[in-house]
Amino acid sequence: MTSKQLSHTSEKYFIQKFTKEIIRLWQTLSLDDISQSNETLNYLIFKEVLVRLGFLNEKQLNSYENIFNGSGGNEKNIIFEMWKSLGGEAKAHVTLNNLRIFLFALMGTFVEPGLPRES
Repeated sequence: MTSKQLSHTSEKYFIQKFTKEIIRLWQTLSLDDISQSNETLNYLIFKEVLVRLGFLNEKQLNSYENIFNGSGGNEKNIIFEMWKSLGGEAKAHVTLNNLRIFLFALMGTFVEPGLPRES
C-alpha cells in the first residue's frame, strides 16, 4: 500500500469517526422539537458543541458569555465570526451539518456536504 493510499484511508477513517462523534453528541443535547427535527443549533448550543468537541475549553466559554455586547478580545470575535459565517446571525441558528463541514475545514479536511446516518 502506498503512502498516498494510506493517507486517503486514514482520512476516510478520521471523517467517519468524527462524524459519528458529532452524531452521538447531537443525540445528547437538550433541544426543542423544532431544533431537533431541523438539526439546528442556537448560539448557546453552538458554543456547548464547540466545548464538548474540544474546540473551546470551559474557561474560554465562560469568558465569552457577553459576546453579543461587543466587549472582549479577539477570541470572542473569532467565535462570533464563526457563528456569522455559518449563517447564525441572519437565521438565529446554524445547521449541524454546516458546523460539521466548517470544523473539518478548520482541521484541513475536505468532506462532502451530506451527514451519513449510519451508526
